[in-house]
Amino acid sequence: SPVIKKMNKISESSSTSSEKK
Repeated sequence: SPVIKKMNKISESSSTSSEKK
């Protein structure tokens, strides 16, 4: 469960970075 949450957080961060770019 924690691993999935961490992965989700990383994915969200990547998505935000891409959106910001």
